[in-house]
Amino acid sequence: MIDYDSLNEQIDRVEESLAQKRYGVNAEVPMSDGRKLGYGKRSGKWELYVVSRNDEEESTLRNSSTELRIEAARHLPALLAALKAENVRVAEEANEAINAYATFCDDLETS
Repeated sequence: MIDYDSLNEQIDRVEESLAQKRYGVNAEVPMSDGRKLGYGKRSGKWELYVVSRNDEEESTLRNSSTELRIEAARHLPALLAALKAENVRVAEEANEAINAYATFCDDLETS
């Protein structure tokens, strides 16, 4: 017998743990059936979600079928790696933007 409550509790726990890390970026990884597992901000809340095979529909992982919730667990390490990589990429871009703003202001002050 499947313990649905425990399955959903663990999904909630993963979402809470990821939110505490404050990556601040979205990421998606492929699942074996053509769908994607993602983590991102949806309706003001950071959560795990599943993207359909045709990229047209998203649903929260919590509201997905039991089979998808089970399969998604196997893809969590890849999703974490993708989140970390995306966080680094965005941080580098943000630092470049900060420097560009600072240079622009410095140039204005000296002209």
